[in-house]
Amino acid sequence: MTWEWNWTWELDHLLFDPSDASTLVHAFVVSRLDCCSTLYHGLPACQIGSLNRVLHIAARLVGCIPKFGQVTEYIRDELHWLPYPHRIAYRISALVRCCIEGLAPPYLRELCCSTTQVQHRCCLRSATQADLIVPRSLEDCH
Repeated sequence: MTWEWNWTWELDHLLFDPSDASTLVHAFVVSRLDCCSTLYHGLPACQIGSLNRVLHIAARLVGCIPKFGQVTEYIRDELHWLPYPHRIAYRISALVRCCIEGLAPPYLRELCCSTTQVQHRCCLRSATQADLIVPRSLEDCH
């Protein structure tokens, strides 16, 4: 006798209602994914894809969507979640905005220096576009 896991049966017989599932998913999954999402910038697509799959599984649990059901539209239209690569870009842009407005800690504000603040660059085209200077990283000389 073989045992098969029936996904739809499990979703129909959850011990909590969908609003409780949504609260649990936000508390334990989405908050953990967003916690250090700025560190994931530049990762290969296969690793970002695995984080995106975690987000899809969480949405399946919240929306009681079967295993082979379409979840992308539900994420976009009902939950209003961004796909994980877009979440990373959003978090970075929000962090840069806080740095520019002076709301971020000083160690981050000094990394976001506008070209208009540097005397040698005030006449450049980048100064009129309000670009930021990308700091150079220090490399070990081993």
